Amino acid sequence: MPINLQTLDAESPESLRKLQRLVLTLIRRPLNSKDRIRKMAEDGESIEALAQRIFEPSRTMTSLERLEVYNQQYWFKMLEAFYQDFSGLSYLIGKRRFRKLVEAYLGKYPPRSARLGDIGSELEAFLRENPDFLGATSQEAAVDMVRLERALFKAFDAPDYPSLSSKDIMEAKPEVLRIGLQPHISLLELQYAIEDFLLFGLEKSGIGTLEMGIVYRRKQPLKKPKRSFSLRRQKHWVVVHRFRNVPYIKPVEYQVFRFLSLLEKGHTLYEACEAFVTDNDKGEENFSELQLLQWAQEFTVLGWFCRYRENVP
Repeated sequence: MPINLQTLDAESPESLRKLQRLVLTLIRRPLNSKDRIRKMAEDGESIEALAQRIFEPSRTMTSLERLEVYNQQYWFKMLEAFYQDFSGLSYLIGKRRFRKLVEAYLGKYPPRSARLGDIGSELEAFLRENPDFLGATSQEAAVDMVRLERALFKAFDAPDYPSLSSKDIMEAKPEVLRIGLQPHISLLELQYAIEDFLLFGLEKSGIGTLEMGIVYRRKQPLKKPKRSFSLRRQKHWVVVHRFRNVPYIKPVEYQVFRFLSLLEKGHTLYEACEAFVTDNDKGEENFSELQLLQWAQEFTVLGWFCRYRENVP
């Protein structure tokens, strides 16, 4: 361990900070294969000897056992949170490989927020940097799954702003009107039919519909079904959103995805409509301006539109 306990001064704030960092490092070390504390540090130092110099034993527990309690509780809570929020990824790559992935991920991106929902915020970047943890699973498929599961968590957890009505939109000038999307909405371009894979896992877990399952799995991770599922490669676009407190995954055409993306980026309604017409002319399928109007009315009823806000994550 990179600290000499004998040099610490009990009255020094800096010494206290060093000791706190050391204890945190010990707590964050991965458990062994039996979910017990590892007895040796990476440099060969005895963890038991180190624990004896930091923790006083109690009447019922040794110094190492007291440290082990913190070590286990940290990892049990982290693993539980990851299995809940990314149970689709766990099912996709296998539970054993998933655990190794989580341990490596938390080694590079340890929690820096009190919110458990934030712990997977860098998981997509980690998968792109470390594809070896995925085994035979396609990196694109794994990234798609992480993006979808993050979007579902966002749809479940994010706030709502007051919605714009059809009247609000009709009375405004399209050349200057900027429409925002609700914070719970995510626009995703996916390379695999990953939502079908997720739905398959939910059905085999005896949960029912996808929408019911999204709420259910906040309490209990998916169970791997006995029968395998063939994952289809299919580029497509979806909107993950919330309606009446239930998250949904809505497939959309590319032109609609592009239209909504431009609104999200702050373009005016007029600019987004112009882009729709241009993309529509280039696309394999042609949709009329009337179809766009019908979609916009549907999205308004769903409450997707709100007043545009700068710098909203």
